[in-house]
Amino acid sequence: MKYIKYIIALVTVLCGFVHVQAQQIEEVVLQDTLGNSKKQKVHLPFGDMDKNRVVGATSLITQDQIATTDLDVESAMIGKAMGLNVFKNSAGPGMDNSWLNVRGLHTLGNSDPLVVVDGVSNRSLESLNFYEIESITVLKDVTAKSLYGAQAANGVILVTTKRGEVGVKKASINAEFGVRKPTHLPDFLNSADYAQLYNEALENDGLTPQYSTADIAAYERAGINDELPNVDYYDRYLKAFTNYQRIYGTYTNSDEKTAFYFTAGYAGEGGLEAIGEQTKYNSMNIRGNLDYKINDIFSVQVDVAARLESTSTNQMTYNNYDGTPGNLGDDVVVQGLFSTLSSHRPNEYPIYHQAPDNESAGLLGWGAAKSTNIEGELLRAGYRDELIRQSQSNIGLDMDFAQWGIAGLSWKNYVSFDTYNFLVTRKKDDYARYQADGTKVGDDVQASGISKFDDNAYRNIGMISTMAYDRTFGNHAITSHLNAIAQNREYQGTAQPYKNVTYGFRLNYAFANKYIAEVDLAYMGSNKLEEGSRYQLFPSVGLGWVLSEEDFLQSVDALDYLKLKASYGQMGYDRSLQHFWYRDAYGPQGWVQFGSQNSNGASAYTLTRTGNPAIGFEVATEYNIGLEALLLKRLSVEVNYYNEYRSDIPMQVSSLYPDYFGDNIPYVNYGEVSNQGIELGLNYSSQVGDISYGLGGYVTYSKAVYEKTGDLTPFPHLNRNGKPLDLMWGYNAEGFYESDTEVDVQSTLGGDVIAGDLRYADITEDGLITTEDQKNIGNSTPRYQYSLNFNIGYKGFSLFVLGQGAAGHDRMMSWNTAYNGVGQGKYAANAMNRWSPDNMDASHPRLTTVGGSHSYQASSYWLQDASYFTIRNIELSYVFPEKIRGALRASELRVFARGTDLLSFSAHPDFNSDNAASGLTSGFLMKTFSLGFNLSY
Repeated sequence: MKYIKYIIALVTVLCGFVHVQAQQIEEVVLQDTLGNSKKQKVHLPFGDMDKNRVVGATSLITQDQIATTDLDVESAMIGKAMGLNVFKNSAGPGMDNSWLNVRGLHTLGNSDPLVVVDGVSNRSLESLNFYEIESITVLKDVTAKSLYGAQAANGVILVTTKRGEVGVKKASINAEFGVRKPTHLPDFLNSADYAQLYNEALENDGLTPQYSTADIAAYERAGINDELPNVDYYDRYLKAFTNYQRIYGTYTNSDEKTAFYFTAGYAGEGGLEAIGEQTKYNSMNIRGNLDYKINDIFSVQVDVAARLESTSTNQMTYNNYDGTPGNLGDDVVVQGLFSTLSSHRPNEYPIYHQAPDNESAGLLGWGAAKSTNIEGELLRAGYRDELIRQSQSNIGLDMDFAQWGIAGLSWKNYVSFDTYNFLVTRKKDDYARYQADGTKVGDDVQASGISKFDDNAYRNIGMISTMAYDRTFGNHAITSHLNAIAQNREYQGTAQPYKNVTYGFRLNYAFANKYIAEVDLAYMGSNKLEEGSRYQLFPSVGLGWVLSEEDFLQSVDALDYLKLKASYGQMGYDRSLQHFWYRDAYGPQGWVQFGSQNSNGASAYTLTRTGNPAIGFEVATEYNIGLEALLLKRLSVEVNYYNEYRSDIPMQVSSLYPDYFGDNIPYVNYGEVSNQGIELGLNYSSQVGDISYGLGGYVTYSKAVYEKTGDLTPFPHLNRNGKPLDLMWGYNAEGFYESDTEVDVQSTLGGDVIAGDLRYADITEDGLITTEDQKNIGNSTPRYQYSLNFNIGYKGFSLFVLGQGAAGHDRMMSWNTAYNGVGQGKYAANAMNRWSPDNMDASHPRLTTVGGSHSYQASSYWLQDASYFTIRNIELSYVFPEKIRGALRASELRVFARGTDLLSFSAHPDFNSDNAASGLTSGFLMKTFSLGFNLSY
């Protein structure tokens, strides 16, 4: 989309896509009892460090930035930390389904970052509420993240919750009430238009039209209960918006020995269902963080948190689910509400064969192509309850050795215990439907009671021990950590626990606040590897140079701060491994008879996978080069270039083994992937009289490439080596065939190829269109991510606006049912502009009743530029003056109006910019409006 690219270029020149990271721990400028300003701190593994001495790359999100109308922490982070990419997929009551990556894609499998909450790995962001978070630090380079071990190579999201502050006693309540509505609605054809186009599709396939002229005329005046019905399912079964509310209370108190922080909260939201029992979501969470100083040497820390979530819904639910009790994986998929709405055609069946009245609930209609009736599912199929219970606890003992004559030495030890339990119960009823002639299908049967449908459980037990030494001797400053982490994670239904142990060492040395050197060592262990080969040492180093402390720059008044930094090192990664890949695996196959007259028998077992005792960690080798600066006391700048190379990625490489091995080849450390990128962030703030204002943002670029895959292909264009990791395979479309005589190839993709079908490039030049004619036609993740924010304040009023965008990526629309019309499925409005001899400049191929046919494969024809820019957050707030607060005996009273995802710009405004399939197979992505207040005493 050209104008998006121009916007990117223009704003880059004007303000460098500035980063909200002006508050990169700069909010932590505390005053000690002597009135001296302490140095800014950055949260790192197992301790904080002066920002001046950090040689790695980190980004920070403060609690004020995270508190938005998004319903979960993941979605609320979008556009707020340079290098952290957040992708929204869908939404539902109480949740916004998003996924994250740090600095793009890293490996062949999972590129998710590691989440650490209060020092404990593998905790969930969804377990948190906004008001219990002090800050979120994104650890991006090897020196920042390596001490967290073999799961941290993709980056770390380090969450620090609030604690009691010495001398502070405060109680507060935060309340918010709002509405959420879909950002976009799909546009499908009505029954008359569908019937007309379906007849045309039949004729294109050489078949007899199904609907008569009289049928089509009847559809034009039809209602939802007519024998020939016309039903707009989205209009009938969905409301325009839902309501939600959030209320959180906090209390903190402290004295010389005890510091205590407590929070409790409630959040609730209803579903979009307009008929029957709508989905109801409710959650409650509590957290208590206690610090107690026993004496000058010993202190204890006790943290306890719990969360309870309940969702009550009809049998359809928002999403598809496994319909087999116990989730046994029998591929019995039950369509959720949105999959049903997007797949049932407008003339599928009359909603009611006999409409309800004062005397009866009515008789539901039935259609041959679908076994369900949406109204019946919502009103008569029973209900489903989901319950999630989570708990987290830390218990720690801290020791300060200063009283024993060793100043600067401390030792912290704590254990953690987390649990998660998921339970689904339901009451599943059956209901009768009626054909047009009155024939009954099924019966009205009430279930005898509630039954357990599914459950799942998880627990995480950990131990962390850290000995730290932090001293300054004149011009020499030393900070070192020696730490050990052990974690055991167990999942219900999984035979083996996931165990990781990491021993780490960090030594950071600074001379004269100008020259910094750091060494980090991580000895990582995983029980996924063969005993005796489970540990490996990974080193990293970093250097920093604070040029602004040099004498030759002291005369440059405009330069307040300038630092160069660089880091290099390696890390292990074990998330790409599975248990027992180092052993041969066997599975049942067939039956063996033995004994007298073959009277006895037993199952036969055969080799299903050859083991590889030498398999080891995937290895990440990376370096980062960066610059930090402050100019004119108002403009902060940060630039980073990073380069990561993954090697020894475990994979099965068939080209390494002869054919007689079959599919039983071992996993080997073979694959390689590279990823590199640039980050640029700026922030400017100033004040004129009573008006304060700021402008900030960032732009990042990243690209990951296959370097070594073992692909052995008949044609070079099918080899992944050198191609993007997020490549999109498809056919190169060269327009339509305008007549049957132009068809000069034979297609193996499905259906006949005639005029109105897409012309694909025959790359292999064999006269056939096969899967071997596919090539890389695009990439699915953004190359560029950027964010812009603006704030202005006048006396008690404040306005904040955050916009976030992405560019350099594509999306495939061939499978999007809201964009096409093919086979026996529902037809989208775009199908009206289908190809015909009278409409050769069409946006849709000729119609066909053959699903998955030639023209509806992934191809450049269906590829769209997915660039966008979205206004993510707007907040207008007012802080009441002391006179009014005093009348309420309040220390703070603030009211606000907020909005999220209110406006988006893209080349295809009829579809959601984050997910074009929003509302088709899962809940809509939503825009949100809310009002709220913060009151403190």
